[in-house]
Amino acid sequence: MRFVIIGVTLSLLLAGCGSSDPADEAVLDLVALFSESDYEGAYDMLHPAHQNVVPEELFVECGTQAEIGSSPRVDEFRVTGDTKRDRTVTELGDVEVTEVGVNLVQGNQTFYRTWDVFKNDGKWRWLLANDDLEDFRGGRCP
Repeated sequence: MRFVIIGVTLSLLLAGCGSSDPADEAVLDLVALFSESDYEGAYDMLHPAHQNVVPEELFVECGTQAEIGSSPRVDEFRVTGDTKRDRTVTELGDVEVTEVGVNLVQGNQTFYRTWDVFKNDGKWRWLLANDDLEDFRGGRCP
């Protein structure tokens, strides 16, 4: 979860990070929400099947706790690419997801993170990793 919310403050010109792919755009929106500590907004973008497992209050609490001790500044982020792949997703079964890779730059460090997104009712929704979902199911932060 710490890499999901690597930063609190966004200091970035978003115009240079645009993408014409709707899945990429959804992930950029998601990263911006995490970067602004908007866990409620990030939760709203979470796939409804995973929202049924993860209480919003716990999700927000875990996001806030993960910020403790980590540098709050994200200097830059950009999509590095996306690929479609088959994945067995807890609560959804076997589905084809779009995996979107993002470089997050913080100071002198670059972190690579991927998000799996899946279109649901015309909207791109992100999916938790199965092990993170199981931690939440157990009432624990991943």
